Amino acid sequence: MEADFIKQLIELGSLGIFAGFLVWQHNTLQKRLDKLTDTFRAEVRELEDRHEAAEQTIRDRFDATMARYEGQRERVFSEVVSTLSDHDKQLGEVTTLLETGLAEMRQHYAEQRLKEISRAPSE
Repeated sequence: MEADFIKQLIELGSLGIFAGFLVWQHNTLQKRLDKLTDTFRAEVRELEDRHEAAEQTIRDRFDATMARYEGQRERVFSEVVSTLSDHDKQLGEVTTLLETGLAEMRQHYAEQRLKEISRAPSE
């Protein structure tokens, strides 16, 4: 089939040969363009893969940093809660001591008044 096609082009003379050259050139350039396109697509795929790997590395670092700070936040929160609990306990003890001391003072002053009243001459 190709031989018939080439024979017909030669019979057309220089224009036929030029038309054959244009067909050959078009086919050759199309193959070259297809190869370049495939190469370009492969490079783009490789770049996308590298970008995804870099993005995953960044995400992993971010997650590790967040986990570290979350752990620190939890420790600080636990320490604050523990400290507040200790302070609440101490405040309760101080309140009890103050109430006990106040009751003792009232009792002491009541006894003092009774002694003063008993010592005072009756008028």
